Amino acid sequence: MVRAPILKILCTGESSYYDFKSGQEVGFEPPPGQAVQDGLDRWAKLVESNFSYLDRGYYLPDQVPDELMISFADFVNMHSLGDIVNTAFQIGQGYGDFMRVPTLYAAKILSPALVRQSKQKSMLITPDNGLLYRRSEAEFSQSGSLFLSSTVSRLDRSLDQDGYMSVWVETAVGGNATARRATKIRTRKLLVTIPPPSALEPGFGPSAEEQSLFSRFSCNHYWAGVVRGAQLPRLEMQNCDRSNQAAVPTMPGIYVFEATPAPDLHTFWYGAQAAVEKQTQTPAGVRAEVLATIQRLRGAAGSPAATGEGGVEFVAVADYSPFACMVDGAAIGQGFYRRLYALQGVGNVWWTGAAWHTHDASLLLDFTSDVLANMTGVKNG
Repeated sequence: MVRAPILKILCTGESSYYDFKSGQEVGFEPPPGQAVQDGLDRWAKLVESNFSYLDRGYYLPDQVPDELMISFADFVNMHSLGDIVNTAFQIGQGYGDFMRVPTLYAAKILSPALVRQSKQKSMLITPDNGLLYRRSEAEFSQSGSLFLSSTVSRLDRSLDQDGYMSVWVETAVGGNATARRATKIRTRKLLVTIPPPSALEPGFGPSAEEQSLFSRFSCNHYWAGVVRGAQLPRLEMQNCDRSNQAAVPTMPGIYVFEATPAPDLHTFWYGAQAAVEKQTQTPAGVRAEVLATIQRLRGAAGSPAATGEGGVEFVAVADYSPFACMVDGAAIGQGFYRRLYALQGVGNVWWTGAAWHTHDASLLLDFTSDVLANMTGVKNG
């Protein structure tokens, strides 16, 4: 077991609301904190009392409740939960047009457990994120079973006469990025954690049922980054569109710029729904949108508009796509997740990852532990 120390931090910060399309600060007043918390409590009670099975995964009843298949916006309006919309949208970053997603996905990302945690206004973190990975590396390296910076180049899922599948993995040789060494791994069981659409690649050899199911997913785009020299205010700048319910931003777009302890650095998060053309979802395309937004915010504040990148440096840009892979309400009602979960163990292949549960590390860890227990026959605890 890999262990890392944790500590508790308080979540505080000053927020302001801007229309990122115009760059203007807007007079949006979010609901009072107590109204938001009361709404979240009512939401959590509704989810927990009616859909408690969602914490474990997509173990839906044969007759899926209609309320899980309607849009989150319709559910909110049905239960008079408007006070939670802005908060829910921010928690649902990376889910595209969050108001239109089936309530099933909103109930999983905005889980009762997360609502309870939010009331503490704190979170548990490790002061050294890399420590977990270094200790994991040390543990796996003891058995010589770790292949860092590797690529699966070939996969043969058919079983040989001894009952083994074969996986070919390529790794860099020394510091030479172009020189590659291929290693053949024989295994009786395989755990796959890539997003399901990635398993549609010909080299993976998807079965007809996998092809049928994985092709139904629509996955969103989600990016994060750090910029230096943006000359933005030292606070959290949330994107706001007064034409939308609760003034949530229109996607694709930037969710928020946040100041950091370093005075010249800001972080940003950017999202786009699955329907957005993929050719715009490139590092260059996202950088261009971020820079244009910074220019609008600067211009509206009376600061000189930048030419080109105008002194703005992109310290880091990360693409988390494909993100929040979902199907529509009709597919949910037709038993999509029952068929998906029936793939577990077929051909000695097992599956986990956010598409199989949710983008919540604690819940996903529990789900993965259950998958591993079924895969290995070794029960937890």
